[in-house]
Amino acid sequence: TDDYHAGVTAVLWDIKRCPVPPDCDARLVGPCITEYFEDLGYSGPINIYAFGQLTDVPDDVLRAVSSTGISLNHITFKTDSADIMHLMACWTCLNPRPATIMFICPYSKVSKNDMNHLEEKWGCHVIKQFTYDSPGSQSYFGNFLRLEDDSGTLAEDKCSETGEHASCACLVCNISGKGFENFTMHLKTHALEEE
Repeated sequence: TDDYHAGVTAVLWDIKRCPVPPDCDARLVGPCITEYFEDLGYSGPINIYAFGQLTDVPDDVLRAVSSTGISLNHITFKTDSADIMHLMACWTCLNPRPATIMFICPYSKVSKNDMNHLEEKWGCHVIKQFTYDSPGSQSYFGNFLRLEDDSGTLAEDKCSETGEHASCACLVCNISGKGFENFTMHLKTHALEEE
């Protein structure tokens, strides 16, 4: 409805389990998602949250997506389902209806009950997009990032760095806002602990 189109939108993207395909520019994810919603008639603000065990994601990918305004959220493989639910709960409390949530993650990480809860209790419009539990889904996400618009302009021309990195948070240590370079140094300490 028009209410949802004008409302705020969150995109929760499991960057670890739904990675940027190797032949795609990571800076395309944000602009392509924004264009997708604009094509659907959405005009409200769009907040994109990349989450996952970020110690397993290359620094250049983290730098690229963060430079386009996508927030980074480090979680561990042991608590990822709980942390996804925590992200959803915090976001829905801060963004009352009408609001939209889009998921780019395996279905198994967000249950049907969770989806129903978001829709029935919180009044969120839920979009389940680019789930990685079905055959061909990785190439579908890749194709999404390679789309041409009606003018024939390649999606790569739409890479837009904001000049500043988006917010970074470690949900394991409950810290945020340290700056990108400090955040990646923090992730390296987690990587050493994991080893």
